[in-house]
Amino acid sequence: MKKKSTEKGESYALSANSKLAGLDFSRAMGWASKIYEPLKQYENWLCEDALFRRLKEVLLKLFATNSLHPVGHKQMCGGDVALLKKWRINNYGQWKDSLNLRLSLRVEPKSGETVLALNALVLGQGRLNPRCIGLGIRFYLLFLDEDKETSHVVVMDELFIKLGRKQEALEASFTFEPMGNGVLLLLGTCQQHLLHKDGHGSFASHDKNYYWANIMEAVAIKDGKLVNYEKKAVLSEEGKKVTKVGWVKRKG
Repeated sequence: MKKKSTEKGESYALSANSKLAGLDFSRAMGWASKIYEPLKQYENWLCEDALFRRLKEVLLKLFATNSLHPVGHKQMCGGDVALLKKWRINNYGQWKDSLNLRLSLRVEPKSGETVLALNALVLGQGRLNPRCIGLGIRFYLLFLDEDKETSHVVVMDELFIKLGRKQEALEASFTFEPMGNGVLLLLGTCQQHLLHKDGHGSFASHDKNYYWANIMEAVAIKDGKLVNYEKKAVLSEEGKKVTKVGWVKRKG
């Protein structure tokens, strides 16, 4: 009878844990939808089922790295948010590196002030299409507020940079509400402006070879402070410290 009670207790514990894990799963899927929404609204040429599926997989991996919060109460800010930068939107990854585009994102969580700065640069032809005469670049700031379970999207004006001409250093600022717990994302998109035989130009929005996008920065904010993820080492069975006790002759 005691054994049956024990088994019943174990089954109940497993059931409770499954329900809690289910809450985390639902929460991760909800955030995936909130991250994907700006793309659907403003960059729908990029959207496809496989892209959204990859994002959901990244969110589940992110939640799995969170060891600060118990099962059922996982939050993104307690995990490795840098994983979001690995979400493959297209095959061109961190396109800013190939363009020598240097960005800096400054965040003050207590005031909500956020500043994006862009270095001065002159774009060369490099690996761009020979018909490319300029680039249209747009940035999105997305704050995922885990206290309110809401998202706030800021769309910056499109920046057009002509090849061969110096682009002065620029910055753009926006003030969110004070940030408690959540994640701030910087999403960047870039389209090549191609010159046609008739002398007119157009953006190649329909061709992903000339239309790039990725999450460029992912910043975790916890209790109103910027935080860095620290992975907790999990020792393998071989690496665990084991105390050994030897036998001795019994007295008496």
